[in-house]
Amino acid sequence: MLELQQLFEDLDGIVMEQEPMVQNVEQKAADTHERLEQGNVQLDRAIVSARAARKKKWICLGLSFAIILVILIVLLVWASVTGQFVSPLGCVRHEELSLTIPTKQRRW
Repeated sequence: MLELQQLFEDLDGIVMEQEPMVQNVEQKAADTHERLEQGNVQLDRAIVSARAARKKKWICLGLSFAIILVILIVLLVWASVTGQFVSPLGCVRHEELSLTIPTKQRRW
């Protein structure tokens, strides 16, 4: 019976000796959980920010295409109004072209 009592006292001493290490592990686990929660919040913010940046990028691209299209339209209108527009046949204007349509000649 004395040996059993001695065994329990030794076991109690070992448990008391390891108590600070167990508490340290528990504290590290709690810190890890807290940091994980903070990381999840930051990831949510990053996702929202990335979506906003992607949306702004597409808006900028669309505006760029719209500006280029407006510039081309203005240039084409200006060129056609001022007569600077070059025809695909070279420098010949359509007034200078004379079209003759051949007719069938009848042989009798």
